[in-house]
Amino acid sequence: MGESANSIGKSLNYVGFIENNDYYSKMIFPLLNKSIHEKAQFKSPQEKANFYHSAKVTLLPIQCEESFGFTLVESMAAGTPVIAYAKGAIPEIIKDGETGFIVNASKDDIRGNWITKAYGLEGLCEAIEILYNMPQIKYLEMRKNCVKHVNDNFTASRMTDQYEALYAELISQN
Repeated sequence: MGESANSIGKSLNYVGFIENNDYYSKMIFPLLNKSIHEKAQFKSPQEKANFYHSAKVTLLPIQCEESFGFTLVESMAAGTPVIAYAKGAIPEIIKDGETGFIVNASKDDIRGNWITKAYGLEGLCEAIEILYNMPQIKYLEMRKNCVKHVNDNFTASRMTDQYEALYAELISQN
């Protein structure tokens, strides 16, 4: 995270729940510098929505096999594109080039032929540069795509409808 901010000369706001103070002290805190600003936990859902909405992009360089990315959906619901590694459900949530960018995590873990051809930190930086160099009209279209994608696929009513359809299908098979 810090390396990508320093590499491209942009500043980042770091937000995260601290589950392990020792890990945070040793691994995260040393990365915080003039390029990375720490933000405390959000006090309300509106504060979180405003934070995402005011961002140019949400960078989510997680290495775990994310089962479902609420952070991605929250960011896109606020109209903010996401850049993340192609881990777990990320390729099912982000539409590469339309709602953000997907990056292969390493040369040994290629999971798709994404717009960003580099991988790892270099890939994150490439995706950030692509986004920052986009014509304003295309960037604004990407922000609209984010909101539409969430409304079309990740609302509570949509998910309820899908569960009901699945249950009906399972019942009809018995």
